Amino acid sequence: MKSIHKGLVSVTFRQLNPVQIIDLAVKSGIDGIEWGADVHIKPGEFDKASTVLEYSNSQGIKVLSYASYYKSGFSDPQDFDLVLQTAVKLQAPRIRVWAGNKDSSLFSELDYQQMVDDLHRVSALAQSLGIEVGIEFHIATYTDTSLSTQKLFKSLSGSALYSYWQPPLGAPLEDNLQTIRSLGKAIRMVHCFCWTLSNGALIRHPLKEGTDLWIDYLNELIQHTSIDTLSLEFVLDDLEKNFLEDALVLNTMVSHSPR
Repeated sequence: MKSIHKGLVSVTFRQLNPVQIIDLAVKSGIDGIEWGADVHIKPGEFDKASTVLEYSNSQGIKVLSYASYYKSGFSDPQDFDLVLQTAVKLQAPRIRVWAGNKDSSLFSELDYQQMVDDLHRVSALAQSLGIEVGIEFHIATYTDTSLSTQKLFKSLSGSALYSYWQPPLGAPLEDNLQTIRSLGKAIRMVHCFCWTLSNGALIRHPLKEGTDLWIDYLNELIQHTSIDTLSLEFVLDDLEKNFLEDALVLNTMVSHSPR
């Protein structure tokens, strides 16, 4: 049976401090938190990382990931050392990185090779300390399409690297299902939300409005991928009560999923 951790991405509540976020996680019934490196635990905040870990453990909340903003092949390579040291203090089992800092269509051959070499490097460094590295699936990075992401993971064969996944805004259901099948076992971490586009504007919705879509996604993810974490990211109006409602939907979907 496949075990899936139910999580919260801490950037959902940049306005809250870590203790408030942990308390909210306890109230929601989720399993753990992916901690953002932009606000809640910045690289080099070792004492804060240790304090967050201690309080998380005391409340039965797991540290699921350290979500860095390291842009592989484009950030200063030394920046990853600080990210890695912070992840160790947090006892994070994985670190999130980004595949560069621009659309895949804008990469030169040199850009691509520098990114691939750096991803091999950071993965080896993290793996030596028992930490895996996950690559964000996102616009304005090399992993902005299914095809570019497949190409990258072929180039990364032999490295202990995995992919995040989230449904691209505006993409049809069948395209997203095909992406899940195509990326397959590379996918481990998934960000869950219910958003639509209206005249180019992003509109957030309660997760319950996207339940049918997410049940389809989850069925495919369980069948074809290595998913071990499904985390809520952003909620309607950034309100805690809306997160609690979404968490109830998330918990129900995961508990009833075919595993």
